[in-house]
Amino acid sequence: MSQQKVASFLTQAGVDLLNSLLDQCQKLWEATDDPTYTAIEHYVLDVLDDAAIHASLDAACREIVGHSSSYERSYAHMLTAFATLLEQGGQAVDSFGQALWRAGIFNLADAAEELWNVYPQIQEHSRLNGHMLPATWGHWAQFVQVFMEAVQNHLVEQLPTFEALLYSEDVAEILSSLGETAHAPGAPSEYYNFSKPDQFDNA
Repeated sequence: MSQQKVASFLTQAGVDLLNSLLDQCQKLWEATDDPTYTAIEHYVLDVLDDAAIHASLDAACREIVGHSSSYERSYAHMLTAFATLLEQGGQAVDSFGQALWRAGIFNLADAAEELWNVYPQIQEHSRLNGHMLPATWGHWAQFVQVFMEAVQNHLVEQLPTFEALLYSEDVAEILSSLGETAHAPGAPSEYYNFSKPDQFDNA
């Protein structure tokens, strides 16, 4: 059940983000006539496949819970807790879901910082509903890195065109413009980039 909740929620978050990217590309093309934005539109339309995105997330959930080492068993527990976060976190989870995509899939530092900004609201709302979550976003960092890397890999496997979006500086610029960029005081910089597999060794 936890896997289904996480996969369904993050599928919708991803679809919403891609639709926002598509809308913004259309506006930029109308304003500039730059064919770059038309090309990005075609890529986005090619990957806007709810079923394939959900399958990628479901596969990543299974990958996380399917391992056998003690470290990875803790990821299965974290996935269950993460489902609680999404279910009990209140309205802030909507912006949180898209920020998670921008940080964990597109590796945008400002989005990783946004996760630090919005998490206290989620943690407090969950607490008021009788569900205790870890006090800071840092507790989730290593799990989220591993999980979102798995999602990214499955997305590219399911939707090969996705890789073109991942490595486009223009896409990164547009997605950054869509997110909140306020700095989170005290958020350690080592948590900003989800793309380096060795950066959370001391988390």
